[in-house]
Amino acid sequence: MTNTNLGGHAGLDVFRRPDETYGSVVVKVARDEANVDGLERARMALIAMDGTDLAPRLLREARGKGVEHGGLYETQESDLGTSQPVADGEVLRHAAIRMLIGIRGRGLRHGDLTGPRVDGQSNLIWDGVVLRAVDWQEAHPMDAPPPQKQPWSDSWLLMRTLSSWSAIDGFSDTPRIARRWQAVLGALGADAAVPSLPCRGRTFVDYGCFQGDFVALAAAEGMLAVGIDRGGFRSGEDSIEIARERWRTVNAVGDIAFRNADMFSEVHPADVAMCFSAWSYMVIERGWDVALDWLRQVIQQSSVMFFETQLAGDGPGTGALQTDDDVAAMLRSVGGEPTAIVTIPVTGRNAARTVWSVVRDSPT
Repeated sequence: MTNTNLGGHAGLDVFRRPDETYGSVVVKVARDEANVDGLERARMALIAMDGTDLAPRLLREARGKGVEHGGLYETQESDLGTSQPVADGEVLRHAAIRMLIGIRGRGLRHGDLTGPRVDGQSNLIWDGVVLRAVDWQEAHPMDAPPPQKQPWSDSWLLMRTLSSWSAIDGFSDTPRIARRWQAVLGALGADAAVPSLPCRGRTFVDYGCFQGDFVALAAAEGMLAVGIDRGGFRSGEDSIEIARERWRTVNAVGDIAFRNADMFSEVHPADVAMCFSAWSYMVIERGWDVALDWLRQVIQQSSVMFFETQLAGDGPGTGALQTDDDVAAMLRSVGGEPTAIVTIPVTGRNAARTVWSVVRDSPT
């Protein structure tokens, strides 16, 4: 078995080589001071991530005479192999959220969570169960200024990657979920790589949370997040119990909680509220006036509400909402100031849905 080049760049050699103990290892050799600094950051990060199963293990480091392959500084990491095809995008999405929470739980920013590129290289390795991050040269403590290679937060970069990672089967919802959260992060000012988490400590309520993906993502931003749902969207399944089980062992920066309740009879004061693709069902069950009154209450008790609903002809979309202009007018009628932040096609339907950022209308 010979050494295999894994990419690298000017001043940094990266290759896989055979090893008697581990089978193979990944060797990184810095040939200038800038890349020495990068490998030092990676060394710090891998030590911090040790034991999480979300990153390689640092096996060896060497300077000066100890450098085996020339250069100024050399490290050896455990070899995580190459990514497998994505057979189920939902499984990948949940693993990605767990990875993000795991990185932030260790107080780190990876800084370059990019997926498969046209050259076949990737900083994310998928084995079908666990998503792991490699190439930690841009890493730094989360509350420290970043080395500015990627100006985006880890969560924004990860959502961008998920929105474009192709899959074999079962992937239709994941790109849309990722793009929606990207837009929310941008509206909240949490999309940039800044020292700290700007949403830390805010309260978050997801009305109609299903299995809690957005609740977990909000907690990854340090928010105190609650999901509310009756839990029966899919026949024979309690989505709230699934959410509790899925996220109960996650040690998020913020809080994760779920309530099995009728969201239509609950309104909670919150810094950030969300209702995606659930409001039309309230119109069907309770009628237009009741649904509007509920929406008015949520907007009035939230600093910002992120709202998405189906238009006529899209599933349960009400005939009263034919266009996005109709949705904007409806939101204004209940005391909101809406701003469209993204419009995303719905896979498998001749439809698209717009996410609105809605704040309380200022009194004149």
